[in-house]
Amino acid sequence: MLGLDRVDLDHLKELITDAWRMRAPDTLVGDLDAAVDQPSTDPEWCSA
Repeated sequence: MLGLDRVDLDHLKELITDAWRMRAPDTLVGDLDAAVDQPSTDPEWCSA
């Protein structure tokens, strides 16, 4: 069991992304990888 109150934000993002990758169809994972490789200039996506 993971105590979420003890996980920093960057690690939590990594855990969620890894869990999603294990369940998502390969085409969606490829789309995510392509989007990460080409940063967006859309202000909505730039803020973190």
